[in-house]
Amino acid sequence: MNHRLHSAGLTLAIALVAGTAAAEEVTLTDRGLVLNANLETIGADWQQGPVVLMTHGTLAHSGMEIMQTLQSALQERGISSLSMTLSLGLDNRSGMYDCAVPHTHLHTDAVGEIGAWLGWLQSQGVEEVALLGHSRGGNQSA
Repeated sequence: MNHRLHSAGLTLAIALVAGTAAAEEVTLTDRGLVLNANLETIGADWQQGPVVLMTHGTLAHSGMEIMQTLQSALQERGISSLSMTLSLGLDNRSGMYDCAVPHTHLHTDAVGEIGAWLGWLQSQGVEEVALLGHSRGGNQSA
């Protein structure tokens, strides 16, 4: 009997926590390019807690496996996150950058886009942001 009550309580607790999480694709325009990101929020007052602004590695995107795994791990710990896809000079870019496409972007272009997403988070009322970067994204975030 106690085992069933414990299981029911645990299931209810998980359902309540899961019910407060939300995910949405967000966009903004910066220097004439549409930028994309995945916003994972915890609770209606997500802006009150810290938000992790995530930058992927070279030629990658916000939906690559490691970025999704990191967002899930943060969500499990009650932390909201925004995983951006760097434009790499392409409008409304998603998915991996095709290596056959000529590279016209610069490594340093990411700094402006990271700044644009930081500004977007601030416009949403977020006061505390932590930067997280994978691979080259770590260098660009620093």
